[in-house]
Amino acid sequence: MTRFSLQICLFMVIAFPLAHAEDYSWERLSAEQQQVLSGMKDNWDEIALERRKRLVHGAERWSKLSPDQRQKLKLQQLKLQSLPADKRKKIERRLQTFKQLSPENQQRLKKRHEWFKGLDADEKKVLRKKWQSMNAEQRREFRQQQNRLSAEDRHKLREKVRDLSPERKKELRAKWRSMSAEEKRAFIRNKALDNIPPQ
Repeated sequence: MTRFSLQICLFMVIAFPLAHAEDYSWERLSAEQQQVLSGMKDNWDEIALERRKRLVHGAERWSKLSPDQRQKLKLQQLKLQSLPADKRKKIERRLQTFKQLSPENQQRLKKRHEWFKGLDADEKKVLRKKWQSMNAEQRREFRQQQNRLSAEDRHKLREKVRDLSPERKKELRAKWRSMSAEEKRAFIRNKALDNIPPQ
């Protein structure tokens, strides 16, 4: 056997498992994956390899979800499908932007989203209205102000404000907006809210 033939054989031995590992043909999918992806069976071979990979990994994640989690995702999918095409495209663009963020920034956004979900309807409405009325410069400045406080300070402030009456919250928001970043930090450190009755 020539040296060249030996190299070819060696290459095939090494390359074959790699090619096999990239095989996302329908027949190679597990029964569970095939069940989850059954609606795509007829067109499976026409789907690009990268998309098939994503679908297979999605099917694996799906199979690990609880029935409640699956139901929640199904409802979200139905809601998304019922939106007009332009709104769906906007959501898809935002999702792509989110995926391009660093893991730390993704986590920070997830926490902010959870915080926002915890607000009552009136607070959400006020924040949305305020945000929509801002121009790009004002939004950038708002973000910078938010980032001047540490995550710990923001958490402390939220904890202190949570149990206040809506009227008291409104008063404190007005006062807060007029403070500099340093005054805000001092306000939190001095536990200025500790002695305020909830009313």
